[in-house]
Amino acid sequence: MPRSVAFAAFCSSDSKVRHECNYFANCLAVLHEHIKLQPYIAHSLPFLIRKCVTTRLMTYNVGESVLAVHQDVPPLGAVAFPTTLEKIENMKLREFLDGPLGWDISRGKLVNTAAKDWTKIRERMGYIVNLFRTRHLQPDLMAAPYSDLQMEHVSAGQLPQRPW
Repeated sequence: MPRSVAFAAFCSSDSKVRHECNYFANCLAVLHEHIKLQPYIAHSLPFLIRKCVTTRLMTYNVGESVLAVHQDVPPLGAVAFPTTLEKIENMKLREFLDGPLGWDISRGKLVNTAAKDWTKIRERMGYIVNLFRTRHLQPDLMAAPYSDLQMEHVSAGQLPQRPW
């Protein structure tokens, strides 16, 4: 499925079709990896500390933003999603997100997207599909992750200077 979605994105001259297909392909790729990793993730944390770890330790940078998985995915600006991803027209993507077994637990509203227990695939994917949808066109996500100076450190076998 991801191959045909990616091919449709490549062949289309319509930006909405390309954005929906690329977003869908990215979601499918991450879902595939999370399904494979689920047994390891589920057993990685003792039951009693899962919620604590999710709430207190799982923060990360996405572009210039610092996000935490225990909080709802924030919009980038005044609107929740880029214009081309606001209303999903691709039927397979809509089924993937909003169908009976859909992965968008918020149904396109960005509410209740926070994960309480990161070891649960449904909570992870509910967060991830919304994170990807809100930031799909964010320009700083396409930027190089390290500066030239940081790359010199990496090339020399050293940790790059923060922020990393």
